[in-house]
Amino acid sequence: MPRTVRVEQGSQPSFSGVRVGIMRVGEHHGDLKARLEIRDDTSGKRVDLVEGQSEDLLGVGTLTLEQVHLAGSGRRGEVTLSFRAVDE
Repeated sequence: MPRTVRVEQGSQPSFSGVRVGIMRVGEHHGDLKARLEIRDDTSGKRVDLVEGQSEDLLGVGTLTLEQVHLAGSGRRGEVTLSFRAVDE
């Protein structure tokens, strides 16, 4: 069963030992997007995902950007992510 979390820009949730930094959250050319920094102890990558898009999480599973929640007045943007491990 996938694990789903809602986190704000600037946070770094961890999934099966892989950290996911939420660098930017916003709208670009009409698409709701998030820039993520995905890394473990030995490697990393930076990706831009559009709502509904998925990305390999360094071989441990798949991360999907379920929703982008744009920032309100005085607040940071947030994202809803779901993670499915390869052994599920």
